[in-house]
Amino acid sequence: MKKSLIFVAIISTCFCQAQKIVETIDGKFKYPIGITADNQGNIYIADTQNNEIKIWDVDSKKLQILEKTNTLYPQQMATDFSTGLIYFADTNNHQIKQINPKTKEVSIVDKNVSWGTPYNIALDKNGNLFYTEFFHKGIKTYNFKTHEFKDIELENVGDDLGIAVDIDGNVLLGDRDNKVILKYDLTKNTLEKLPINDEIEPKDLDVDKNGFIYFYNYSKSNILRYDPKTKNTIVILDDNYLLSTEQITLDEKGFLYVAEAGNSKIYKVELPQN
Repeated sequence: MKKSLIFVAIISTCFCQAQKIVETIDGKFKYPIGITADNQGNIYIADTQNNEIKIWDVDSKKLQILEKTNTLYPQQMATDFSTGLIYFADTNNHQIKQINPKTKEVSIVDKNVSWGTPYNIALDKNGNLFYTEFFHKGIKTYNFKTHEFKDIELENVGDDLGIAVDIDGNVLLGDRDNKVILKYDLTKNTLEKLPINDEIEPKDLDVDKNGFIYFYNYSKSNILRYDPKTKNTIVILDDNYLLSTEQITLDEKGFLYVAEAGNSKIYKVELPQN
């Protein structure tokens, strides 16, 4: 398969309170919205306005354009760490697509499903894919094993919902319109607001192995970490670096990657040790 490589600038920068940006990936992106890490720590990027998927090799520091994606306005991405497969929302093609990192083959997930206009996506450990659509008040789910599709409608939620799955398998929603993080329990079919001591406006989210919730705080253009035990937040990255972040993702090595669409850059952030 043909591979395209493009030159990329790597910039080191300074500490930002308890954390620092250790790399800035500047690969001539045009509003990159989606980002995820594979099992080897390589980074997949939805270069949205270029209609491309790009792969950042963390060892060689090279950026490769993935061929034959036929994507149209790709947005958020997610990794199934049990299979190693990558998924992304191919929004304007009204599809969810799958990438095999070993073969670099791209395929459509279940052509029999009417996906709508998927935007934010997340995966759990039980073979479920979750996604949200702009102006759709709810969660859509798809099971890879049974091929069952569900549309879970929710009341009193905003129009732009970030989505993630916590360590207990609950679906988390970043509801910036209502300034809350919501937890949806799939087994009980209940929706509750997480108790957070600070005023927030959450957008995209991710969860680490300790249960900490990382999210982009829209109103202040910073990234926060929320501790469900103490109900407090700390600043991970402040607004000196961020203009319009669309997705954040944690890799298996303890780094946070930021798809900073407004600045058309990708940031690799070193996280606090506690």
